[in-house]
Amino acid sequence: MRYLVPLCCIALAGCTGTFPGLQSTAPATETVDPVIDPAVPMSTSPMASTTAMSPQARPADLKIADPVEEEVQTTELPPPPKPEVKPTSFGTTVATLGDPTEGGIWIKTPLISSRQKGRIVAANGKEVVADLIPLEGPSTAGSRMSLQAMQALGLALTDLHTVAINPL
Repeated sequence: MRYLVPLCCIALAGCTGTFPGLQSTAPATETVDPVIDPAVPMSTSPMASTTAMSPQARPADLKIADPVEEEVQTTELPPPPKPEVKPTSFGTTVATLGDPTEGGIWIKTPLISSRQKGRIVAANGKEVVADLIPLEGPSTAGSRMSLQAMQALGLALTDLHTVAINPL
């Protein structure tokens, strides 16, 4: 019973003009043949639309700029600053995150031959005193820095960073 009334309303909605007394009071509209004649240009075709999306509604010289693309083209990042290297420096190295389970502030680097205290200077100007631990390999090889050292220097944990290694 509760489905009978909505069902009747739906059935009667499609029956305009077939029952006496249920005729629509809206004026009759002209029906348009949906077939478009290919010989007639689109602008004069009965199905042609004059909405904002049609090419005729836009000026020919209007340039729609993509704000994201423009922003990328106009903003160039400056090159990262080089860390300060002192005359008594061990040199610069590219450091990445070392073993995060090892505590303390340290850097394992091939720039030194014996364990000692030193200063790590990042490209952003921050520096920290750390344990310098020798690492096997050529002096051009990269270094591994502790989690605490990277956080103290304000460095992103997933990036490679150029740092200067200086003695105390």
